[in-house]
Amino acid sequence: MIHAVLFDYDGVLVDSMPYHVAAWMEVMGRYDVAISPEEIYLEEGSRTEEVAAELFRRRARDFSAELLQEIVAAKRDQYLANNRTRLVEGARELLEHLKKDGY
Repeated sequence: MIHAVLFDYDGVLVDSMPYHVAAWMEVMGRYDVAISPEEIYLEEGSRTEEVAAELFRRRARDFSAELLQEIVAAKRDQYLANNRTRLVEGARELLEHLKKDGY
């Protein structure tokens, strides 16, 4: 018998990727690293530090652990400051239905 339903949050209940992309583009631009939205979408699911390192590697740019931590913090702050994520269509109704049915 099923007692619970488990969801992945991003991409299932909400679509926050446009806000992640915008944050990445803003932050990496501060370091003169031009990126495309597609590069970020291809890294979806990766840790922020890994994405930053990969973006530098692709451009044969040097980076340090300290720089990566600085970028991680800046990207997080930029994302949180501009995130206007909403539930995807039908998510609220589905969650309400599951709650009503005791999940």
